Amino acid sequence: MHLFHNRPLALACCVFAGCVALVSFVNRRIGVALLFLSVLLLLVFAVLCWRKRTRAWLLSLICVIAAVLALVTSFFSFHVRYPRYQEYVGKECVVEGTVLERARSTPYGTVLYVQVDSIDGNRERVDMMLEFEYASSLQVGERFRVTGTGRAFKNENGYDEKRSVLSDGVALALVCKEPADCEILEGESRSLRVFFSEMNARAAFRLENAVGGRAGKLCAALLLGNRDALNDDEALAFERAGVSHLLALSGMHISILIMIAEWILRKCCCPRRGRALTVSVLAILYLFLTGASLSTARAVCMLCVLTVAVCLQESYDSFTGLCIALAFILLVMPYAVWDTGMWMSFIAAGSIIVFSPLMSEASRRFAKRFSLPRMLHRALFGVLGALFVGTVANLALAYLQANVFGSVSALSVPATMLLSIPLSLTLIFSIAALILPPLGFAARASADWMLNQTARMSDVEDILLPMNDLLTQSVLLLLTVALVLLAVLKLRRALWCVLPLSLALAAVISSVSVTHVAHRELDTEWLDGGKGEILLLTQAGDAVAVTYAAEVAGGAYVIADALEESRCTEINDLVITHYYHQSTYFLATLAGEVKIRNLRLPTPANEVEEGIAMRLCEEADKRGIEVYFHLSGLALYSAVIEKNP
Repeated sequence: MHLFHNRPLALACCVFAGCVALVSFVNRRIGVALLFLSVLLLLVFAVLCWRKRTRAWLLSLICVIAAVLALVTSFFSFHVRYPRYQEYVGKECVVEGTVLERARSTPYGTVLYVQVDSIDGNRERVDMMLEFEYASSLQVGERFRVTGTGRAFKNENGYDEKRSVLSDGVALALVCKEPADCEILEGESRSLRVFFSEMNARAAFRLENAVGGRAGKLCAALLLGNRDALNDDEALAFERAGVSHLLALSGMHISILIMIAEWILRKCCCPRRGRALTVSVLAILYLFLTGASLSTARAVCMLCVLTVAVCLQESYDSFTGLCIALAFILLVMPYAVWDTGMWMSFIAAGSIIVFSPLMSEASRRFAKRFSLPRMLHRALFGVLGALFVGTVANLALAYLQANVFGSVSALSVPATMLLSIPLSLTLIFSIAALILPPLGFAARASADWMLNQTARMSDVEDILLPMNDLLTQSVLLLLTVALVLLAVLKLRRALWCVLPLSLALAAVISSVSVTHVAHRELDTEWLDGGKGEILLLTQAGDAVAVTYAAEVAGGAYVIADALEESRCTEINDLVITHYYHQSTYFLATLAGEVKIRNLRLPTPANEVEEGIAMRLCEEADKRGIEVYFHLSGLALYSAVIEKNP
């Protein structure tokens, strides 16, 4: 049986992924029953395959073997390993380990991802989320001993912490309240993961210093996947422009780096198999260096499958490579089945693989009918191909994006095309700057251009289309079903391709209609901001937020959630009626969640308020927010400011 002909491995890998997803949603008893039935089915198929000895029975046996393997590995992860660590919830324990990543750091708390070596003196090897109720100085690679209390994963304000962190392999959250409960240990960890994490942190520090400023942080995020230093408002700008996928290391980044390595190896007259093996080894090292994100793992796994095909002299099939990558990731880390980003990566890649031959066929037909210079023909279909690929990927992801994020950027495809060339240049120049720091000026120029263009696109009003209403999501579901039918039934002629485009247009019309027609009246809502109230006023996609508080601890996230429910994607005016010490942090947090256009402040009454106002103005200036010390021209409704409970 050939590895890629008629895609036998693709079918088996899809069965594997389906079984992992099934076990993740059932309880322990059902999981045991499924495991028993699958083993029994495996024995039956093994006997039948031995007696029949036909290709169909052999394929069925491979699929059953894949199902049994998936059920065994996922059952151990979801129903044995994870519940064992939940026994520490609510209990005090002593943990020793090494810091892998600084997930969040503020003046009021720090969150770290750590690799645990022991719990209460018992040898363990698990990833844990370590939450400090103060600003911790622990850095990547440092060993520690912490006394803390296990806590259950939270599920509030629409954020399911369990699915978010468990998909990264984090099995427990531990809270440390006092600095005296944390001790830094001498010695170094021998773990390869820690070694690569330290290497990543050092390389990111070297690259940031070589490039400098915001551009250096962007280069570290694009080349090394190190987004710790990237500001939340800059990440928000990429999200509003519809190009947040550029910040996640994926096939695009891997392909650019592969092209560079291939070009160097060709100049060295390296044979094809040697190039394939060398590039695969470099890609695997790059995967570990950048933290082994799931989108990067997908691209590297597909590259390794391609290398196997080259070495075995098989004709490579991209769809089979994609399915093998999915099965391998779920085999190593079944928790990844809950990672939305991973599924978005695979769906986008699958849609491109399935529909991209349409553009190749169109190019051949055009070449037969019209005679154009070769360079002009390649340039024309290069642009059309990029537009087509971007459109197909966005259409395939539209329903998932609408459910997860609540909105879709209208500039996603053109913004991706605009930034693809400077992205390639930034990656190339970043490699050069990492080797020779004086060359950082080139990376700084291209990265600054990306940041400036992204900020300009982010400033466009109503750039995000809210799609969290039932009607729009129903149309998007029909769009997804239509794309699946086109792929399965191979109805890929130009006439059939009009169907998903028509449904996409219907979804946009539905979104605009619901927002600007159904929400004509002014809605007011009082929100609980932690230690004070917030008034949110919304109308047809416009919003004004007013804080009546001496302190609003979690108000930023409360406002962001309420805006999503109200189908608003930005705040026209943020009004702060009282000056308080955490106001700068509150503004920075909110600006990282949603676009703010104007900040309205009261006239400072004393020197303390003048100092806070100055810090607020500096924070707003960094993010392009206009600051006003008067209420004239307030969007929507001015009289509400006179209300002061």
